[in-house]
Formats: sequence, C-alpha cells, structure tokens
Amino acid sequence: MREGRSNMTVLKMAFRNLVRFPKKTILYGLTVFLVVLTVTVSLFVHRATDIAEKILEERYVFVASLVKRTQGRDIPLSGIFKCLDYENVSAFNVTVSEGEGVLPASSALTELPSADRSENPKDVWIDEFCCPVYGVENLGLVYSFFSEECSISEGTTLTEKGYCGESDEIVIPWWLAERYGIKVGDTVNRRYLRQTGEFSYIYIPTKVVGIYTTSVPSLNIENYPAYISLALAETDYGKVLPTSTSAKNIDVKRADFVLKSREDFGAFVLFAKEKGLDFTSADLVFNNGTYDVLRAEIANIGRITLLVFAVVLITGAGILLFLTVYLCKTREKETAILHALGMGKRSIFALLTLEFALLIVAFSMAGFLGGRFAAESVCDFVNDTVMARASASEEIQERNATGDFIVTMPLEKDFEMKISVSPSPIVKSAVEVHSLPKLSENELGISRRKFYLFMTDSENLNASPEDLKAFETREKPQTDVVGVTDLSVFDLTVKIEFPENFVKIYVNENSPYADEESLFLSSDDFGDYVSLFLYEAKISPDGGRLGQVQRYYIAGTYKENEYCSGNDILVSMDDYHRIYSDLSVTDRNDHFKRIGAVYQKEENE
Repeated sequence: MREGRSNMTVLKMAFRNLVRFPKKTILYGLTVFLVVLTVTVSLFVHRATDIAEKILEERYVFVASLVKRTQGRDIPLSGIFKCLDYENVSAFNVTVSEGEGVLPASSALTELPSADRSENPKDVWIDEFCCPVYGVENLGLVYSFFSEECSISEGTTLTEKGYCGESDEIVIPWWLAERYGIKVGDTVNRRYLRQTGEFSYIYIPTKVVGIYTTSVPSLNIENYPAYISLALAETDYGKVLPTSTSAKNIDVKRADFVLKSREDFGAFVLFAKEKGLDFTSADLVFNNGTYDVLRAEIANIGRITLLVFAVVLITGAGILLFLTVYLCKTREKETAILHALGMGKRSIFALLTLEFALLIVAFSMAGFLGGRFAAESVCDFVNDTVMARASASEEIQERNATGDFIVTMPLEKDFEMKISVSPSPIVKSAVEVHSLPKLSENELGISRRKFYLFMTDSENLNASPEDLKAFETREKPQTDVVGVTDLSVFDLTVKIEFPENFVKIYVNENSPYADEESLFLSSDDFGDYVSLFLYEAKISPDGGRLGQVQRYYIAGTYKENEYCSGNDILVSMDDYHRIYSDLSVTDRNDHFKRIGAVYQKEENE
C-alpha cells in the first residue's frame, strides 16, 4: 500500500514539474516532436517510393518496336516472325493495309450492291471517297490508342473471337458513324480490289462492335481509319491478292512487341539477330525512356528520404541526449532538496525518468500523427514537381496528335504516376492489350473457325466439269474446324498414318464423312460477298465465287465430346494454323499462332 502511494506521489510530482518548467518542457518536447515528425515523414515517403517502384515495374508496358531504318524499304511481314517466338513476348501488334481495303461511301457502305445474277445486273455507283480499313493484331498498341488520344466511345474494342478470326468485327471512327448514322451492331461492307483474274471490287459484310473518338482531332481524317483484326485481314487478302503473294512481299511500317520487363530488351535483340533479322534495313527500338526517367526519379527520392532519416535520427538522438543531460544538471539543486526531505535516490531517478518518458511519449505520438499527414503533403509536392516532369519524355511532350507520330519512333506515351502514402500509388496508364495466351500443363488451348464443305472425295471422283461448277452455287454444309493444343486428351481412332508435313483431320465417328478419304473445304460460301466489275460497275456473274478451296485428308475419327461434335472437324493446333495459312496471305513457314480460348483439362483426361 505504501509503495502504491509512493508511485502516485511520484506521478503527481512529475506532472507538476512539467507544468512548473514550461520552457524546458516545450524545448524538450518540441525537439522530440520535430525529430519524430521528420523521421516519420522520411519513412512514409520512402515506403511510398518502394511501392511505386514495384507498381512501375508491374504496370509499365515495355514495347520493343521493329522499324525500318531511315530511307530504307518497309519491313516485310515475314520479318516479324523472326522476333515473335521470343519466350517473353506477351503481346504484339502489326498494322497492315493491302488490297485497297476501305469502307465505301454512300449506300454501298451499308447495303451490298445488287446481288441479282440475271443477264442484266443492276448498275452500282462506285464512290471515290472512302474510309481506309487497317488490319491490326492489337488495337491497344496502335499509337493513337496507346497514347490514349483515341478511345472507344461506344461498344467495345475487337473481341477475343474477332482477334482470332472467328467472327467478322470492325471498329469505326466517330466521323464515319456521325456522317452515315451508324451505330454499334450495324453491318457495314468492307471493300477490296480483287487483283486475281479480271479486276473487280468485292464487298464483304462486317459487324460494327465499337466506335472510337479522339481528344485531338486532325484535319486529315485518314489518320483515323477503321480497324479489323489482322486474322480477318489475312483471309481477306487471300481472296483478293495474287496467289503468289506471301508474307515476304507484304510490307508493314512497323511491328510492336510487348516484353515482360526492362531487362528483356537486350536478350530480345540477340534472339532476333540469331533468327536472321536483317539489321541493315531494320532496327529495334525500345520505349524505355519514360520508364528510366521515372525509376531514376523515384530512386533519387528514396535515397534522399533515407539520407534525411539517417541524418535526423543521429542528429536528433545527439540533441536529445544533450538536452537530457543538460536538464538533469539544471535539476541538481532540486534533487538535493528532495533527497534531504527523505526521498530516496530510486524515487528521485524514477521521477526524472517519468518526466522525460511523459514528454517523449506525448510528443512522439503528436510527431507521428503530424508526420503521417505531412508525408502526404510531401508526396503531393513531389508529384506536382518532380513526377510531373518525369511522366512524359521530351519526344512525347513535343507531339500532341497522331499526325505527328513518326513510324520509326519508340512507342512512348505519357505514364502519369504519383507516389502516395496510401496502400497503392496513383497510376494512369489505361492500355488494354490483347495478350498472347501462355498455357500451363493442365490447360488446353482451343481455336475454331467456320468453314464450308465444298465436296467430299467421292463426289470429286465422280464429278464432271459441269458438276464441279454446280458445286459452287449449291448450299453447302457448314462445319467448324477445331484446333486443339493436345490431341491426346481426345478419344481418337487413327485410320491412316500420314507424314508429319501433312495436315491430318479427324471427323466425328458418327459423321457421314467418316468413310471418306478426304474433304474439300472453303472459308466462304457462295454469296458470302459480292463481286463488282471494276470498269463496268456491274455485278460479276461470279459475284459470290468461293475463295480458295483446299483438300485435306482424313486421318481418323473422334468420339463426340464437349469441344467438338456433329460435323466439327478436329485437328492439332499446328495443323489448324496451317489450314488458316492456306486461306490467307501467310504460308506454312511464316504464320501467326493464335489460340482462341483456354480451358482447364479435366482430371479424367
């Protein structure tokens, strides 16, 4: 009981002494407050820079661009494949415009020219004005979208099915939509100049899935074309360009490859060199400018905060030690009187210790709270000065529109980043990228595309020339060709072993084609598009002539499953890509390897 009273007495005396000596109390407390406040600010800002560095690494879109050298020829499409197989390429884009692909003006935009195939087909007006149509693999990597000058205002960007060529989709500019009253969901006709046989225009219906607008309008509307997927464009070009056309003689302005990290670029260049990329006519540039500046500034801020922390902590500790000793010395007379009045040395020491502890705890709490709020103000100041300047490279600051973009430039953009003491920094870099799927061992990749059965092998053997002509105009069974990355998960019955270079197709065991030797497939049915004589403006008698027809041998059958059934044709993913290349301007050596969807393999598979 006596000890408890003694403690209460010491506590009361400690509070009374703090009030009795306000100058000393304020001096000591203010020193503690300033030291703790500065240390707290330093720690919070340093933590903000650590988080910012990680977020910058995760969200920055690293793009290596294959561009032509000054005064050199454009890059052949085949050159892209020398870079595309690098393991850390997560997405890519190439923009192609061939066959004079456009959206025509007037009624031909939304209405197909008359498909009347009588002896006197209806005349059709061919308007010279048109909107260019570009094929893209990744709309988000087109400069106008990557820089966020352009954005989707209605609908969506190209979908996964669109990018893989499973559906005909188009994204159109706002000016075209306004001029002709086009809405999302409407059908417009893309037009090409067919350069095989007699020159003619072909019109192919396409569904509008999105309309985009721009924040920096240009007087030249050609800077804002319509976009379809490259997969769709490939097959379009296969219909209209000479059969001798391949990836080697189609030129592109540039190709952009998204890499996983800053460190990948050096290895990427070496990979392209080993694959035979000709660096005398082409070059690889990297968009690391803004990233390097931002990271350097963030690192500098982090180093400064550590320096401030260390200096203030050491200096503050020294000052507090000095003040503690000094204040104790000034209390020697008082402690002597307390000792003479009967207070023990332990009680006197406890009294002084308690006084200093009360000051340190109270002013440390105030310093911590003040430092927490002050750190946010420091971050705001840094964001408005250092980070604002670092968020855009000088090249980007000098250009404010798509028309100013130079095709040999890196794909730089403003990357607005603000450090913050909140859980995550503020990052503004809204780039939607269509990524390449990377499959794990327990995943199955599947692609599918609509085809038409032109004829079977038995029909071909017994058909006369007149019969073959009639096959073009008859209604043809539709079938999906389904490509899979792992045929071993399917129950297959192999009838014939073919060499490795053969495309091997499998049909349903209950299919009427199970006993056939081969099938003739086409990507188009009669009437899928309209062909118009170039000089006469009249519907061609073969206005709906089929595209290329290819023969494929049946290697065996499959049991019906959740992925393919009915008349579906099952093939390996490699053979799927070969079939696709047969119908496009790519070939079996140089072609894109797209995967439409990814599924988890079932355990019983």
